[in-house]
Amino acid sequence: MALLQARRPCPLLHAKWQWLFITLLVLWARDLGYIYRIRSISERELSWRQAFSVIVVWEFASCVLPSAAGGTAAAPVILTREGIPLGKALAYTIVTAFLDNLYYVLMVPLVVWLAADGLYPHGLQSAFVQTLRVLFIFSYVAVSAYAALLLYALFVNPHSVRRLLVRLTSLRFIRRFRRLAYRQGQEMVNASAQLRDAGAAYWWRACLSTAFVWTARYAVIGCLIAAFAPMTTGTFLFIFARNITYKVILLLAITPGARALPKAHFRRSSAALWARPP
Repeated sequence: MALLQARRPCPLLHAKWQWLFITLLVLWARDLGYIYRIRSISERELSWRQAFSVIVVWEFASCVLPSAAGGTAAAPVILTREGIPLGKALAYTIVTAFLDNLYYVLMVPLVVWLAADGLYPHGLQSAFVQTLRVLFIFSYVAVSAYAALLLYALFVNPHSVRRLLVRLTSLRFIRRFRRLAYRQGQEMVNASAQLRDAGAAYWWRACLSTAFVWTARYAVIGCLIAAFAPMTTGTFLFIFARNITYKVILLLAITPGARALPKAHFRRSSAALWARPP
């Protein structure tokens, strides 16, 4: 047993506990931000307890569902279980999806400017780096188009979404749900009109909380690495920038949780950090 322990050093024993504590604080702050955001977006129709329950189930759904769908696919069902009509739940889900994608659309130019050539680690095979570049550009264009579509559905022409729901329920085997689809689509139109009339304070809260939770989400890995490897401000910012590129792989992955692909990218791109002694 002693020989086994000698052959298997435990890095956790040499971790900087201050950074581990900061990592936990960032995780808690992120989750509290999610709770605050969904309660604000739902215009306080959810209590704090209900908002907590929604976020717990939402995060669980994000882990077990393919990343291409994520917890957003289950969000309307989760919200309706807390007493919010399906039409409003769809509208609130579209708002969260729109703000999430808008954060990515706005952060990508900043990340490219911040990281410059360091966005893709040196020393990797050129084919691998070139593949990442192509995926990054493709993902950015796709997310931008998706954000524009959500903007159209929520603020420009929500009636088209209602018509789509009615047409989908025109199929013979689900025709009995057509009246329900029209009613829920009308509720979504009403919720969209209500959101368009929401004051500036509503959107400031929603936008700032979205920026907060996603920044905290991407900062967690930097805090965790800092507990085991030397960390400077520049290195921390580079890790943050590279985490934005992981979203490319997560968006394209179709497996539940999508852990294998970003894990391989992380191992390749952060090998230099782990090679340095703490």
